Amino acid sequence: MEKSKQSLFADLVARAQHCNLCPRMQGRKKVLGPSNGNLNSPIVFIAEAPGRLGADKFGVPLYGDQTGRNFESLIASAGLDRESLFITNAVLCNPRTPLGNNDTPMLSEICNCSGYLRQILEIVRPKYVVPLGAAALASLNAIKPHGIRLSAGVGKVFPWRGYLVYPLFHPGPRAFVRRTKAQQMEDYRVLAQLLCEL
Repeated sequence: MEKSKQSLFADLVARAQHCNLCPRMQGRKKVLGPSNGNLNSPIVFIAEAPGRLGADKFGVPLYGDQTGRNFESLIASAGLDRESLFITNAVLCNPRTPLGNNDTPMLSEICNCSGYLRQILEIVRPKYVVPLGAAALASLNAIKPHGIRLSAGVGKVFPWRGYLVYPLFHPGPRAFVRRTKAQQMEDYRVLAQLLCEL
């Protein structure tokens, strides 16, 4: 008998909780579980990593810190409902600097987590995969090379492994310097329109 999505996802979550591949993330919480969202979502959003003041603290991706608030504002502006989405990260644990601040995940850490991301996509089977920023694009590239560059590809649709990839900027405060909030809101509205055409 074929396993349900819920059963497959529960198995994946259990395996992820025992992962210890990344030395600087030993003992960190793996942000993967029911709080990631809807297993039947037509979209999987992939952020960079759980933030220490947000997802690492609350166990909910893109929630509880300024980046999470920006993301919720962006999806709300497009009429998207968080409960209907699935949200994950390029790496499932919070990478930190020696001083304890958030850090960008290393490529080796992204590669270590890429198997979990591949399995998430295989379970959810979304129509659209939405990488939020360069680290998220790198996580897809670790599964299968795609040749997409964020600066040239933002807001465009690319076929990849049977999915449609729609790259967006990360919703962190610094990203609004490179792509304004108004531009990002328009990117999310276009995504919502693409969903209406399914």
